[in-house]
Amino acid sequence: MVLDIRAMTWADVGDCGQICYQAIATRHHFPPDFASATASATAGEELVSAVRAHPRIAGFVAESDGRVVGGNFLDERSLISSVGPLTVAPGVQDRDGRKTYAPRGLASAVTQWPTVYGSSTR
Repeated sequence: MVLDIRAMTWADVGDCGQICYQAIATRHHFPPDFASATASATAGEELVSAVRAHPRIAGFVAESDGRVVGGNFLDERSLISSVGPLTVAPGVQDRDGRKTYAPRGLASAVTQWPTVYGSSTR
């Protein structure tokens, strides 16, 4: 599987919200926080949208064959940056992609941060 890592755009929020819901509720069998899959997926989309909107959090997506298959964030709100949440579409989780997405995503986030948000916060 070939993965392309790129900056998250507002157009990716819906796909990333769906993946967030699917990865947690269906793949890991955690009970959903909401009564319906639609409400849970909407909540996932709202979560991704809120995180994406923060000026000191960079969002990145993994694409395979032009389709978003994962999302990740780099949070630089404090002196120690954090990565996550990392979500991968359930149909991709058992393939080779997830073994390379986290390290590649982190490396891309570090190198792309200045081009995505103008300059480093450090």
